[in-house]
Amino acid sequence: MEGVYTRSFAEFEGDLYVGTNGGGLYRKSGDAPWERITEALFLEEFVGEMVVNDQALYLSVGSRDVYRYNGTTFQEIYSSSQAIALHDSLLIVNDEDDFTVFSADEGQYFDTLQALDGLEMRAAVGTDTTLYFFGRDTVLYTQDLAVWQGARLETQGEIVMDVEVWEDSVYVLTYQGGLFITDLTLTHWRQDLDGAVFGTSPIFNEMLIEEGVVYLTARGGLFRRSLSGSDWEKVAVQGRIGFTSSMRNLAGTYQGAFYAGGIDGVFVGDPNVGLHREVTGLYQTEIVGLHQEGGEILASMDYSEGVFRSVDGGNTWTLVYEGLSGSSFATFGSRRLMAHDNNILVFSDTGESWTLSNENPLTGRGIDLQIHKDTLYAGGTTGLYYSVDSGQSFISLGNQLPSQEISAYLLNDTALFVALSDGGLYQSLDRGDSWTDLAVDQKLFSLTFFNDDLIAGGQNYAYAYSLATLQGEERSTGMGGQVLDLAVFQNVLVAATWFDGVKYWDAASESWQDLYLGPFPQLYNSLLVVGDSLWAASRTYGILALPGGVFDPAAPLAQAPTFSDIQATSARVHWTPIPGAAGYQVVVEDDAGPLSGFDPPLTLTDTTLRIRSLVPRQTYTVSVASYNFGQEPVPVAATLVTADTLPLAPTILNAF
Repeated sequence: MEGVYTRSFAEFEGDLYVGTNGGGLYRKSGDAPWERITEALFLEEFVGEMVVNDQALYLSVGSRDVYRYNGTTFQEIYSSSQAIALHDSLLIVNDEDDFTVFSADEGQYFDTLQALDGLEMRAAVGTDTTLYFFGRDTVLYTQDLAVWQGARLETQGEIVMDVEVWEDSVYVLTYQGGLFITDLTLTHWRQDLDGAVFGTSPIFNEMLIEEGVVYLTARGGLFRRSLSGSDWEKVAVQGRIGFTSSMRNLAGTYQGAFYAGGIDGVFVGDPNVGLHREVTGLYQTEIVGLHQEGGEILASMDYSEGVFRSVDGGNTWTLVYEGLSGSSFATFGSRRLMAHDNNILVFSDTGESWTLSNENPLTGRGIDLQIHKDTLYAGGTTGLYYSVDSGQSFISLGNQLPSQEISAYLLNDTALFVALSDGGLYQSLDRGDSWTDLAVDQKLFSLTFFNDDLIAGGQNYAYAYSLATLQGEERSTGMGGQVLDLAVFQNVLVAATWFDGVKYWDAASESWQDLYLGPFPQLYNSLLVVGDSLWAASRTYGILALPGGVFDPAAPLAQAPTFSDIQATSARVHWTPIPGAAGYQVVVEDDAGPLSGFDPPLTLTDTTLRIRSLVPRQTYTVSVASYNFGQEPVPVAATLVTADTLPLAPTILNAF
């Protein structure tokens, strides 16, 4: 499961389960590939803590809702949990207010432990005889749920991350203090932290004890030692630099192989030899930049994960520079320039691997590099500059602007357009000697040319400025996020947004329509037209290649289904703004009445709403009404859009 940010592991009925950060729950059966459990009601959520008995798998989801899974169906039994544990035939759930007991066999409410109200626990572990709940500085334990004993944690005030019981000892892993070991009565404590192995200021995540060996995940990687020994060692983990150093979760041995997880997916192997990242075609990573030049494409990863290069349309990728991330690129002969963090880096070659030659003196955050008529331009938080010597020196050309913080800029043969971070759109016909204010006061994030218009992307809208008439208009209908990038694909204007999917401008309806939503809201920060497909860089899925031919009028993209026909577990409802309305009231109901969070009606000022945790094929009713203070609400016609109503099957480019 390459690149999927893991949260937890559990083994149930011979299968291995992994909970992910925003991608739901996956299952591995023997040697078969990982599969996403699509019958779950929380495909879009992160799956946290999981505990197992012979009857069911219990998991904490999203905002800490607790579900019971018997291998076939999911049953929601609690909301807002802080810790869950199994004891005998009971499931105990703790939140900030109380401890609640359920029958583990049926998931039915059993009792509330009133005597423990107000105690907030952070971790729990149950043995055959004793149940332990650990807080910041207190541990409670019981053998019968009637009589509880308490003890003070001797962990130097550290936050408890995980707890294991092995034979006659209790092992307590803390956030920065490492491992503490005590007896079953929690009387005698000792700290086990090897600074030489873990490094300075380590941060720990999870612990596992298996066959007499204790394993720890930490920001520095995966560590282990024998319980009969005293020396810690670091387990070799192969994968992309940066990601492999931040291990989080431990599954232990499954089908003869050891499994662990982190922010870059699942790792498998033999701890005596080393673990490697498991590649199964499920990819989730953060792309911060795409660039195409000639027959090559460059993709830059977040977290300084490096730059990858493809010369075959994205089928295969080669790591050309490791340890850096670039938001923008430009090439002059054998000189490759890359905008990185607060400066421009220069590489002395452009082939299969790059060599960093020097840092250019131009600095500033968010630098964007562009080439026009053999001139290099660079714009960022310190202003706008140009270079005629391949980036060896730069000349400022934006001194007459009211601000030097540039959020976007664009050139054609006659003019230079600049959007300022604080708001405003300006035009220069003399390369920066003078500027004309185009009277767009809003903050803008992106610019592109489309037909005879300059298109500017802002917050929940785009602005179209006609280069022919020198007049502009706002295009906001249907747009619900920051427009981070714009592109023209098959003569259609397309926008990449923050948490509102990839959208296109439908001239007939004069509104933004959904091109691709994804299974849950995503940050799409870059668009690139590659041949007959459109690439969208995602903060979760890496690069999505949307196929050509999607704008066939005979196959409209967004047909609103009836609510009972949808198969997705989430949907979005949007409606046309009502002039003068103070806001909108929204109610979502099933046969039993309003869903959680919609009684009383949800009040919004936006014109779009994401609805989660839907049951496929179940019938729902959505009601939207505009209101003004002192007046009765007026019903508003709304449109439902789900991921499975868009006949678009993007390819996930996962060969990194």
